[in-house]
This record gives sequence, structure tokens and C-alpha cells, in this order.
Amino acid sequence: MIERAIETGTLIELYPSDPRGPSCLILGHPLEDRPLHVVCGRLDEDEILIITAYEPSAAEWESDWRTRKGTGN
Repeated sequence: MIERAIETGTLIELYPSDPRGPSCLILGHPLEDRPLHVVCGRLDEDEILIITAYEPSAAEWESDWRTRKGTGN
């Protein structure tokens, strides 16, 4: 599910100053009705580091699963 979310997902946030190294947040839908957020970075040109993956909470995210509530981003 994580691989599918990354392969077919959309980049929604960049974290260039992440202490673990530059990373990003990807929104994917590995199952049609279930969104998945994946935070990942690059190990090298051909490999990525998966930092975490989670189902976004409706309490924190707008219904598009791309926008954090209260930030407008």
C-alpha cells in the first residue's frame, strides 16, 4: 500500500529543513476510499527513505486530505 501511494500519489508538502534530511509529504490513495500520507526522503538517486506512513485524521486535515485545518495550505 505504501509503494502504491508513493507511485501514484501527489506531493503536498516539502520539508527542506527536516533534521533527518530533506523530505516531503505525499498523499496517495492505495485503496480507492482510503487516503494515506507518506513522509519520505532520498537515500540516493534510486532509493527513498520512508520515514512514516499514516491515515490522515479528519480532525487535522480538510476533506481534500491535502490541506491542514486552520492553515490554508
